[in-house]
Amino acid sequence: METNTETAATTSLAPTKPARKAAKKATKPAAKQAAKSSAKLVKKATGEGIALKTICAKLKIEPRLARRKLRAANLAFHSKRERWNFTAAQAAKATEILRA
Repeated sequence: METNTETAATTSLAPTKPARKAAKKATKPAAKQAAKSSAKLVKKATGEGIALKTICAKLKIEPRLARRKLRAANLAFHSKRERWNFTAAQAAKATEILRA
């Protein structure tokens, strides 16, 4: 009978899943998290990874219509199941196509 109360007491003290996730995240080194965020900032600052949404905002067109035009143009640098992110040179080419 004592074993049942002991197991019940230990299971109620076990941390929940969100608590375990928070504890795991807190144990990650701050340097590793800082490196990830700085890599993202560097990528944005260098102009790599320009989203189609950004290009569409500048041209004031809907992204849905832009994707339709770019698919019709059969871009060599964009494959079928790929996100619509471009390098600076690719973004310039896509912008030219969308303006036409």
